[in-house]
Amino acid sequence: SDLITSILAGDSYSYTPSSTDTLYVVATGGQNCSSSATMVIIVVNDNPTLDLGPDQSYCENEFSSVVLDGPSGFVNYEWSTGEGTEDILVDSAGIYWLEVTDANGCTARDSVEIILNAAPMVDLGEDQLGICSEAAPITLSGPDGFSSYVWTNVLGDTVGTMQDLSVSTIGFGTYILTVENASACSDADT
Repeated sequence: SDLITSILAGDSYSYTPSSTDTLYVVATGGQNCSSSATMVIIVVNDNPTLDLGPDQSYCENEFSSVVLDGPSGFVNYEWSTGEGTEDILVDSAGIYWLEVTDANGCTARDSVEIILNAAPMVDLGEDQLGICSEAAPITLSGPDGFSSYVWTNVLGDTVGTMQDLSVSTIGFGTYILTVENASACSDADT
């Protein structure tokens, strides 16, 4: 507890407590007359904590929407979208923040970014039909610039994991190339 001394009539005193505190105030009049001490209890409430989690990354060709969950137990919710609910549904990239208010009127704010990574585009070109078995070795070539390449047959069996696939060594048929970029987004072509 603190004793605030010598507050003259009409004066004000500013005090910032750092925790729950009890103050005794003695007011002194214009002729050095003082009144009895008044006890004022100041309660300092902890600010609430809010954590919306880490930023979230999605592949743009696989994303439609995501629910952002606010924690329960608050008396007020205010999202950057203007919604006042605990949870919101978002369908586009951006930074979304939430401000919550607890029963004591204390607030907390946090934000999360929704990131949409570019999807790769793979195009193996026109299908090659009617190739004679005596033809020179045939190699199917995947495009440059991807972090992984997976060739599969129509049964889903992996037949290669390199950029290029030599069809002459595994037999003729239909093959599917699935590529993945550095953001772990994928695309496929036949």
